[in-house]
Amino acid sequence: MAEKDFQTELNRGFRATGWWAYKIPDVPHALAKQARFSPAKPFDCIALANGNLHALELKQVQSGLSFTLKSLQDHQEDALLAVESCGGAGWVVCNFRVRLSATQQRKRGVEKLDLAFAARIHQVVSARVDEARTGLPLDWWQQHAVELPRQRSGGVLSWDPTPLAEAVA
Repeated sequence: MAEKDFQTELNRGFRATGWWAYKIPDVPHALAKQARFSPAKPFDCIALANGNLHALELKQVQSGLSFTLKSLQDHQEDALLAVESCGGAGWVVCNFRVRLSATQQRKRGVEKLDLAFAARIHQVVSARVDEARTGLPLDWWQQHAVELPRQRSGGVLSWDPTPLAEAVA
């Protein structure tokens, strides 16, 4: 399952819980047919809940049990930090959608993982800079981030963004 599917599921959760959300397009619609190069997007989407702005950069881990920090680009980090400096919440949202190895299946008691976590950008930067990490394993997300629970919206699966609002309240 691709990252865009994760985005779709998260958008369903936003709608189901009454958030306003907007996915920032990869290429502005007016330029889609004529653009040879498109400007880098600052992050994947923005959302509003209870008067708070949330900027979200979505990432997906499909193999292994660690999110590599190389996949968070400098301009994305800068944009999320800028949102934070303006009073909003900048989030890196990571979906672990992984088929586990036989050893991990025995350890965790499941064949596949489908978990989502959100960490504020300053937590991710601190892990990279202060702790000299190159990746954030699943255990790090479980200890330091907010877990987004699965929910059913209109008979289809989605992610409940409520813990994000609770974390900034």
